[in-house]
Amino acid sequence: MLVNGSQMYGMPSTTGAYDVRKCRDFQLIDHDYPTKGFERAAQDLIQSELFQKLYKDPLDKEQMTQEILNQAH
Repeated sequence: MLVNGSQMYGMPSTTGAYDVRKCRDFQLIDHDYPTKGFERAAQDLIQSELFQKLYKDPLDKEQMTQEILNQAH
């Protein structure tokens, strides 16, 4: 899931990482998900050929890279 500061519960957030933290209590995220290795997975995603092709605009690619890294922490 890649989130970029969307509104949850009518309150805007400043980062996608904040949104992910708010979702931790949801049953969907409650099971069958890894609990470690997020940084490595984020680096693998960012360096993947598909990710590199997905964002043509360098500013979009940089913004999404930062969101992915923020959510990996």
